[in-house]
Amino acid sequence: MIVLRRPFRVFDVDVLGASLLAALLGLGYAGIWWPASLRHQEKLRSAGHLQQANANLRTAAANLESVRRQTDRIHAEIELCRASAPAVGSIPRYLNQVAAIAEASGLRIDNTIPGRWKDEATRRFVDVEFTARGTSLALTRFLDRLSRDNARQRVTAFSVSAQKGSPDGRSILSWTVRLFAQPNKPSAAERES
Repeated sequence: MIVLRRPFRVFDVDVLGASLLAALLGLGYAGIWWPASLRHQEKLRSAGHLQQANANLRTAAANLESVRRQTDRIHAEIELCRASAPAVGSIPRYLNQVAAIAEASGLRIDNTIPGRWKDEATRRFVDVEFTARGTSLALTRFLDRLSRDNARQRVTAFSVSAQKGSPDGRSILSWTVRLFAQPNKPSAAERES
């Protein structure tokens, strides 16, 4: 059998068709595939940024919760201090408390002189002077217990004087306690100004 071989001829129509096909493929790549690829890459970048933002948000929320707990704890401590601070009108109750501590420590209070309330920048205080009879060891026990029972006070001065002719060795003791009160609550007029 004889196979005829014909020479392959490229006609103008074939060239034109191949050119048109190449142009369509190029337009398809430039108009569809390439923009879709860019959008896909942008979505991947956005997803990465979104995951990072979510992680940052979770960290910030945890930090905020921690700060809220600390703030609540600090507010509770402030309220506890405010509640333990004596009010301006509570000097008699404080003096009774001091007298009971003095008696339990072995002191006998002879004289008590409360001063006038004074204002500092953010707090009020009053100095209370005491005179008592007892030993210096009893005074030490008294001052120690007084400082443990009420943190809103400070001993500003004390003295121990020997009493001549005292058979039991008791001395004349005097001390001054600065008692800090609750801060003044501003009036409505002060808050508005």
